[in-house]
Amino acid sequence: AFACRVEGDTDPEAQVTAATWRPAAGAQAPPQLLSVSNTGHVFLHTAPPAADDAASAAAAPAVAPPPADQAAGWELAERVVQVPGARAPGATGKFDTFCTKWSAGGVRFAIGTSDCNVHVFRPRADGGAAPAWVATLRGHRHDVTSLSWAAAGDRILSGSVDGTARLWSLKGEMVGRALASSSDGPPPERWSSTQLGRPPEEGVAVPIVGQVAWTCDDKMVVAARTDATIGVWDGRSGRPLHTLAAYGTPGASALAHQDRIYVLDCHPTLPHVAVSASYDGTALLWDLGNGVATDALANIPLGDGECEFVDGRWSPSGDAIVLTDSSGRLHLHGLALGAASAADVNRDGTRVGGATALAAGGGGAAAAPYDQFFATDPEPLAPFD
Repeated sequence: AFACRVEGDTDPEAQVTAATWRPAAGAQAPPQLLSVSNTGHVFLHTAPPAADDAASAAAAPAVAPPPADQAAGWELAERVVQVPGARAPGATGKFDTFCTKWSAGGVRFAIGTSDCNVHVFRPRADGGAAPAWVATLRGHRHDVTSLSWAAAGDRILSGSVDGTARLWSLKGEMVGRALASSSDGPPPERWSSTQLGRPPEEGVAVPIVGQVAWTCDDKMVVAARTDATIGVWDGRSGRPLHTLAAYGTPGASALAHQDRIYVLDCHPTLPHVAVSASYDGTALLWDLGNGVATDALANIPLGDGECEFVDGRWSPSGDAIVLTDSSGRLHLHGLALGAASAADVNRDGTRVGGATALAAGGGGAAAAPYDQFFATDPEPLAPFD
């Protein structure tokens, strides 16, 4: 594990808007953290080398920033455009960055910005400080606020404030043209685009596409909107498959969301299963193949009833779901995969095959004790100023 305070943007009004770890490229590769700020800066922070022995590890400070020569930042100054109305009069012309995602294996990363574009970069093979720009994907009409890579690394799904999602496919490298990247970096790339959903009409307010995701087999893409609906499309052609309607609207089932959806995640091993969670305080399990919700995970509201789900993910193994809500609580749901025999129960009470202690009880799900606390809950992760 690596904990530190990463800095780099010298603008006093800069705020980090997204951060994500680079997928490990190999056992010896140092951890790298990619972060973007609202000033249009992108930073790649490299962790200091690990201590060689216990003595040096004990002598190292518990919390320390990376050395200056191991933190590098770069700005997309030559590709900045000012989005009309995005900033107050007199402000700088730099654009905002809203999201960033790595492809599998850390081969590429993409960022979504307020210039309506998706910018794609590739780290240099020699480990140089500044990754090379390889593509700018144009097509959205407003801020690009969500991104997701296909597992194969050759397609990107983007969501925007313009109310649409777009499917981008890598077609190859540009050949025989003036290359925008430096000679020692990878050449620019060609990408095609498919719009998912109807194009928005000029001057008409549309719901924001706030979350996008791929199924684990790359065959379907899913996008959630702030009108409580979810769209499902074919991952290759972009053909619409299902629209999961909001509660109370035509075509909606009894299990449906009633408010904005800001949690959407596909199961890591089951290509037809996804989970979504909403500001209405509910989380739903979906059968994407049939376009129906199969189960509801209800939130437990506080006295004032304000318990919106704001984040959530499947565990890497897919046998549990973790959700957080606006009241500061964490919800952990285990999956009951059938009754377990005595031989299937480990000494610590966990069950083999994915059925955890949270899902124990005669083959069905059993509620865990409410309001459990960790001893370290009141303690901050690090003494930030």
